[in-house]
Amino acid sequence: MQSATSPGRIVLVLLLGLAVAGVSFAGGSQEKAPPVLEIPPQPRQFISPENQDGLQDVLQLPFSSLVVPSEDTVIIEYALSVFDGDGNLVFEQRERQQERRGFFGNLFGGEKPRVEIPETLTWDGRYGLPQDRLPGDAREGDFVPDGEYTYQISIVDDGRNVISSAPFNVTVDNTPPEIGEFPPLEYTIFAPNGDGLRDDISFELRGSRELRWIVRIVDDQDELVFEKTIENETPRRIERDVAPPARFTWDGTRGTAGEEDRPRAPEGTYRLVLRGEDRAGNVAEETHPQAVTLSLQAAELVLTPADGNRWFSPNDSGVRDTLVVDVTVSDPDFFDRWTLDVLSRGQVVRSESGRGAPPGEWVFDGRRQDGSRFSDGPVALRLRGVLKNAIEVQSEPLEVYIDTVSPEAWVRVNTAPRETPQGEPLVFGAGTKESLAGTLRFERDVPWRFRVSLDDSPLLEGELEEFFALTGLTPRQVGSSEMKEVELVWSGEDLSGSGEAPDGRYELILEGQDRAGNRGASRPLRAIKDSSTPGVEITAENRVLVPLSRGDQAGVGYRIALEDTRGVREFSFEIRNDQGRVVRSEYRQRPFERFLWNGVSNGGRVVEDGEYYASVEVVWQNGHHARAEDSQPVRVERAPEPPKTGITLTPLPFAPDGESRNGLLTIGLELKAETEILGWEVVIDDPRGRPFIGFEGRGEPPAELTWDGLSESGELVQSAMDYPVRFTVVDAEGHEVTAEAVIATDILVMPDGDRLRIRIASIHFAGNTPDLFMSDREKLEQNLQTLRRLAQSLNRYPDRQIVVEGHAAHVYLQSPESIAREQREELLPLSRRRAEEVMKALIILGVDRDRMRIQALGGDRPVVPHEDLDNLWKNRRVEFLLDR
Repeated sequence: MQSATSPGRIVLVLLLGLAVAGVSFAGGSQEKAPPVLEIPPQPRQFISPENQDGLQDVLQLPFSSLVVPSEDTVIIEYALSVFDGDGNLVFEQRERQQERRGFFGNLFGGEKPRVEIPETLTWDGRYGLPQDRLPGDAREGDFVPDGEYTYQISIVDDGRNVISSAPFNVTVDNTPPEIGEFPPLEYTIFAPNGDGLRDDISFELRGSRELRWIVRIVDDQDELVFEKTIENETPRRIERDVAPPARFTWDGTRGTAGEEDRPRAPEGTYRLVLRGEDRAGNVAEETHPQAVTLSLQAAELVLTPADGNRWFSPNDSGVRDTLVVDVTVSDPDFFDRWTLDVLSRGQVVRSESGRGAPPGEWVFDGRRQDGSRFSDGPVALRLRGVLKNAIEVQSEPLEVYIDTVSPEAWVRVNTAPRETPQGEPLVFGAGTKESLAGTLRFERDVPWRFRVSLDDSPLLEGELEEFFALTGLTPRQVGSSEMKEVELVWSGEDLSGSGEAPDGRYELILEGQDRAGNRGASRPLRAIKDSSTPGVEITAENRVLVPLSRGDQAGVGYRIALEDTRGVREFSFEIRNDQGRVVRSEYRQRPFERFLWNGVSNGGRVVEDGEYYASVEVVWQNGHHARAEDSQPVRVERAPEPPKTGITLTPLPFAPDGESRNGLLTIGLELKAETEILGWEVVIDDPRGRPFIGFEGRGEPPAELTWDGLSESGELVQSAMDYPVRFTVVDAEGHEVTAEAVIATDILVMPDGDRLRIRIASIHFAGNTPDLFMSDREKLEQNLQTLRRLAQSLNRYPDRQIVVEGHAAHVYLQSPESIAREQREELLPLSRRRAEEVMKALIILGVDRDRMRIQALGGDRPVVPHEDLDNLWKNRRVEFLLDR
């Protein structure tokens, strides 16, 4: 037996092995699963290979972790391929296993040949192919140009299965971000102290649109102080890349933008560094060439009125025409320049400037830059300065007030409980006018003084507050205005003590000077205290009346006795029948001592037979009423039919000229009588009811009379006035019959040297006013009629200039001083305004404005003495002079 295996046996074993193997494969071999390349979708990669800064210089991809070989397979080849935008291969990294196991290796097994799988695959951005395979003029080892590229990874196993990834994108970008030129800074020193002046500093920045920009503030040691990052919040959207901020503002704090409560950086010098970063790792960074200085050194500026008063009145009155302003600064030597501004409604309207320290005081004259005066109201003064460290400082605006208007105060009272009509003097003290009541209104913040006089002699004066303390009055604010007011009530008690004040004419006036130096005064309040209560009596002279008869019983005379006729305002006489109905009455403003009643009613008819009672009632200006009744009645018994009379007047209106027949008035006297006429009388009264001229005779009257318009004393009638005329006859039976008419005068144009004069006292004005168009309808119509006739008369002389003269009447005649004061303060202004109102009305009625001018004379040229109270109305007139 042999001890070793023979070669034949070895071949046999191999054959058996092959046979066995053949049997195994005879049944069909199982397919081998290929390896797996687990590469998820890759976003676009960005590289910048040329700058060699170590940031994204290469495309580096994980590889070994992505390859998962299957069982019984090995990787024999892998490749990284990069293509340009036209699909040309520009780089390839390929590893292939060239060895094979051979026959016996396959027969007996053992490790298969394979390539070593690296952890990563890398492309350095260069051409990586043999020269003959490169596109165009590209050279192996050169950097590829900037652009879009595609890369792909593939593997091959020993079963010749090829597995490739999807193509992915890579961008080669060797261009760094672009930083533009830095514009010069507006200023380089700032002070973040919250005063609103250079609290921050701004840099203008320019640059390309990139993934990220970083703005840094560094100190003089290059230590980071502040940082702000501006970046694309969605990096995959290239179109959303950002440029550096056009204007970056640093508020002087430390930290990172977005942090709250950042501390302020210390004073010192700082620089701005701008850094740009793109996706490929390119970086650009530049430092602003200008350093900035954070400096908090400042100065305090204060403007104050030198005397503490902000009000002044630049009206050349000599009192507070200017305002002296003290200028106080904490460090005057640190000023580079200063400016004093005057602001109106927030706008600078005047400035004064200088170098170095500001002046210690400034005198403000209330004028603009062009020299014109400011209107009344507030203006603000402000001092601005630039310090030597370029910090701008300014004072708080000092608001001052220009006031050139005199302070206002007025007193308006009336009698109470019954008011005195406007235009009449205020008289109180009895009856329905037992007190004065009204309002005292005055501008607040003015130290007012009051002055009370009695019959033009000083009585009381002092501060207004003393007046309030004396009277117990408390002023109140008038809405939101600058005024205060207090209600006044005075029942005539003594102002300085207890008891009753004496009767007399009182005057109250307020005077004050406001903060701006303007003086003002109220119009004087004048009132007369009259506590008298006179009585009245009435008695009849006989008790039987036979109307229209002859003899002693043709009328009844009533005697009226007044204890005091002064100050009578209303005088009322009435006769009533036994049923209390008034049949005859007379109402006047002035009293009469005797009234003769002929038995005729107010309607001109003879009353019925019966008993009649007379009474009189008197009202004085002070409100006192007195009434008296005749204790016994008068018996009326009818008489024969009385005559009938009438009056005709031609022409109307009547315009006497003293020269021609056309200037005479014909008075026709109509009479029908069955009884003998014993005598007749024609009486013409003036417009106030007083006799003007009379004609009389015995027997029957003539059919007509002519009249030249003159009175008994030679006074000519007034223009545009009504003159009542009465025609009375008495017959043998004792009848006395009267007919009445009214003579209306025309506008009288009278020669006055080489001029013509028109005098009119019949234009009515509301009391103490220039109001032509008063609420009294009757007087309004009279005014309109008079003015129309006046306009027609004036237009008859188109070649003459017209002087419109306003005249008034004096009321206060106690002393030359009171006359002068009334003329100056009341009559001249009033007569001017009245003349102006008449002129305006004449312009509307067609009189040429250029022909007319105004002259106010007040009470200087009376036509009757001002003491003549009965005729005082003639002085209240408007005259017209027609010059050639």
